[in-house]
Amino acid sequence: MQITKKPDDHPYLQPIAKEYGLYLSRAGNGICHTMHFERFSIPGKTLLGSDSHTPTSGAIGMLSIGTGGLDVPVAMAGEPIYIKMPYVVNVR
Repeated sequence: MQITKKPDDHPYLQPIAKEYGLYLSRAGNGICHTMHFERFSIPGKTLLGSDSHTPTSGAIGMLSIGTGGLDVPVAMAGEPIYIKMPYVVNVR
């Protein structure tokens, strides 16, 4: 497997993050889902992420939902995310 590095990604994203008040982790800080779990997870809060490991933040009591890649930017643009409610039985 060949890994393609794009050194211009972070310089491109830095002014965007600053303009919108977003936190942008520096390149080399670590894997995104591990970084979120260790530094930003808050019990009782909600996280919507496009990474398949997003639900790991649920271990500390955070509602962490992994979605398709396009769902996250749509939610960041202010649109709601819709999730099908599963059928629940035998709750006591």
